[in-house]
Amino acid sequence: MRRVYQNLFGPPGGPIEELGNCYPACVASLLNLDLDDVPHFYQLHQNRETFLDEVLKFLNAQQMTALRFPYEPWMHRYAPGALAIFSGASPRYPQLLHSVVGQLTTDGWNLVHDPHPDQMGLVDDPKDVEFLFPLMIL
Repeated sequence: MRRVYQNLFGPPGGPIEELGNCYPACVASLLNLDLDDVPHFYQLHQNRETFLDEVLKFLNAQQMTALRFPYEPWMHRYAPGALAIFSGASPRYPQLLHSVVGQLTTDGWNLVHDPHPDQMGLVDDPKDVEFLFPLMIL
């Protein structure tokens, strides 16, 4: 994993070209890509369903896929040490979600990389966790 930082910081509701790109920065970090190589999914599709379609389309082209789950403290039992994208309340806009790279530990999770330059992470526990993994095709 390499640390890729977001370069857009605007909240939803602002100009579309300024929407924050923390999630694409997390994807780029986990896949060792440049930020410019990952689409800004929110700019392309602000609807959550079409957003997910765009994410999966991009990941499939990388021979990858993703599974997202509501974060639960027991998850560490299934994949301790796994890196994933954790999303939760932003310290800058608590009503909005912010994405970071975290690692499941034996008793929860730890922040590994916050793509925002202030490195404040999330407020409280994450809302969800998304695992990226290779797409196995026979």
